[in-house]
Amino acid sequence: MIEKKQKSFYLFWISLALGLIILLILFLTADWRTILSKLLLLTAFEFVIIFSIRFSIFLIGVWQWSRVLRSYHYHVSLADLLISSLAERCVTFFTPILYVGGEGVKAYTIKKIAKVPMKEGLASVIVQRVIEFGTIFLFLLLSGIYLIIQNSPISWLVAVLLGAFILFLLFVILLYAGFINLSIFFKKKKNMGKINKIFTKIIEFKDVVIQFFKTNRGVFLNNSLFALLTIFLYLIQFKLIFYFLGYQVSWTGIIAIYIITTIVGFIPIPGALGTYEGSAILIFSALGLTSSLALTFTLINRATFLIIISFGLLTLFQFTFTRMNQLIFNNHDSLINGETKETN
Repeated sequence: MIEKKQKSFYLFWISLALGLIILLILFLTADWRTILSKLLLLTAFEFVIIFSIRFSIFLIGVWQWSRVLRSYHYHVSLADLLISSLAERCVTFFTPILYVGGEGVKAYTIKKIAKVPMKEGLASVIVQRVIEFGTIFLFLLLSGIYLIIQNSPISWLVAVLLGAFILFLLFVILLYAGFINLSIFFKKKKNMGKINKIFTKIIEFKDVVIQFFKTNRGVFLNNSLFALLTIFLYLIQFKLIFYFLGYQVSWTGIIAIYIITTIVGFIPIPGALGTYEGSAILIFSALGLTSSLALTFTLINRATFLIIISFGLLTLFQFTFTRMNQLIFNNHDSLINGETKETN
């Protein structure tokens, strides 16, 4: 177990170092004079509009989660869900894959804030992730096929990355199926002690997740439609960035940029450092756009995302500080009560 944690630790730092090296190379070879001149074209009001779209996407995700939690009979305020979601987004940014990693934090914080049991809380998070990723994958697949049929200069790039992404998903599905079969096998072994209990809990958790999809088709459909809405909001955000910078990029090009940059986010490098910027330069070049514009585009997108991450970091600090105070005061009260009993 210790060796496995050490390997994960080393792999994290190796992937982070690799991403930073790629990012450093791209930044050292960039035309910063051109990039800064493009950034200065963006007014504060225009940036607020771009950030508002990004934050609206985030708030839609919070509302979708509340719908899933209600299906488990837990009515939690949007303010509490917002705190947990901000904390999760911050942690996820520092995990190897840009889109996953902070689910446990999300479930734990909502347990402490709103008394939602860990099993139901984590199940609701996983359910929402499945809905989001399922909708994104369907959009990537259909739009990718459309771009390939169009036989444009970017068709080959979309085809290669989409094919690699599909192979990755098949691998994940097979890994999940193997893990579930292994869990069922150990669950049946009555003389395995703690191992049997662990795998029994895993199977029970899986049943809680699957139960949602069997009994809440209305919520599933509703959240899927809103997940599709968030994709269109991303496309509008991309379109506005180009418009504010004085460029007219076709919707086909916008969709291609979304496809490539989204798929690259699954490469196991924390924050998609370097890979996000590199993929943007690649797709921009295929579209006949400059690398300076690609880096300008990624910097603006990074800025909107990092503002939300900053809110999440503050939320985590506040949550940790509050928890530490509660533990200190609880221990203090326990000591006082213990001394009082001894005196009596």
